[in-house]
Amino acid sequence: MPLFKNDRRAYIRRRRIFVDSDLRLPRSNSEFDFIVPLDNLLENIVSIELVGYNIKMDIQQTFVSATAATIRTPATSGNNIIDVFMDDFATSSHPLSFSVTIPPRNYTSVATLATDLTPLLQAAMIAEATISDVYWLPAIWAATTNVIGEQTYIIYTVTGVVDTVAVFKFGTGLNRDNSGGGQLGFYTNEDTPGGLTFAFAGALVRGMPTPNQIPRLQPFSFLDVRVLEAPELDIIGRISILSDPTAALKMTDTTTTALESKRPRLLTNPIKRMEEMHIVLTMGPDFNKETTVRARAPMSRTRGGIDLVFDVLVIAQEKDIPSWVQQDLVF
Repeated sequence: MPLFKNDRRAYIRRRRIFVDSDLRLPRSNSEFDFIVPLDNLLENIVSIELVGYNIKMDIQQTFVSATAATIRTPATSGNNIIDVFMDDFATSSHPLSFSVTIPPRNYTSVATLATDLTPLLQAAMIAEATISDVYWLPAIWAATTNVIGEQTYIIYTVTGVVDTVAVFKFGTGLNRDNSGGGQLGFYTNEDTPGGLTFAFAGALVRGMPTPNQIPRLQPFSFLDVRVLEAPELDIIGRISILSDPTAALKMTDTTTTALESKRPRLLTNPIKRMEEMHIVLTMGPDFNKETTVRARAPMSRTRGGIDLVFDVLVIAQEKDIPSWVQQDLVF
C-alpha cells in the first residue's frame, strides 16, 4: 500500500508531543519503561526528536546492585559491595573475611558517605567475628574525610586491636564483579595496594585512595531516551546528568532555534500509525568502564517524575495547501 495517494500533495508537518511519565498506562513496566497514550492518532511518521525534558526526580544513585537480564536489557553488574580481609600483622593467626553491602542512595557529600560507611563496616565485622573469631570484637572501624587541595578523600581506620592489617579486595574478592572500589576512590579492579595497615592508635600507615582518584558520587554520565516504536533511530535523545544530579528541575529550552532547525534523522520505514508511545530510559555510559555493560535502568525515584517533549514529523496528505504550511512571498 503506498504511503500517500497520487492525487494529493505530501507535506511534512511537525507535531509536538508532551509526555508525563506519571500518566503512563497500567501495563507499563516502570516509570523508566512506560507507555503513554497520545492525544491524537499520528500517521505516516518519518522522524521523532527529543527537544525538551523536565526531570523532577533523583534519577541515579551512587551505589547500585546487580540486576538480572530481561527481554530488553542484559544482566548488569553492580558497584555496591566491599570485600574486606583482616589479619593480625604480627602472627597472621586471625584471618577474617567479610563483605559490606552499601544500600542505594544518591550521595552528594563525601563526608556523608564516610559517615554512613562506619556502621556498615563495624556491623559486618562484628557479625563475622561473632561466628568465626571473637579476637576482633574489640576492634572499631571508622571512616573519616581528609581534604587535600580541592579533593576530598576518605580515610579508613580501625582501632582497639594492635597491629591490624586490613585489605579491601576489590580485585580478588568474591564480589569483585560488584566492587565498590571506584565509588570509594580506589581502582575498581585492584585490591588496596599493600593493604591498609593500622596501629593501635588508629594511625593510617598506607593505603589511601590512589592520588588521581577521589570518591565518585555520580557513576553515570547520561540518561538515554529511546522510543520503541522507532528502533531504527536507537537513541532519540541523550540528557547529560553530570552537572547536578540532585537538582529538582532540569529543563531544555524547547524554543531555541538550534533545537528546532537541526536536521532530523529520517526513518527509512515510516511508522504508519501510532496511538501510543513506548518510552525506555537507560543510564549510560556505565559506571564500570572495565565491563561490557553499556546501559542500565535508572534508579527508583524519590520525588516527582519526568516530562519529555518530542517533535514528531509526519507526512500530511492534502489536496490544497494547508494553512500551517510556511510559504515565502515571491514577487
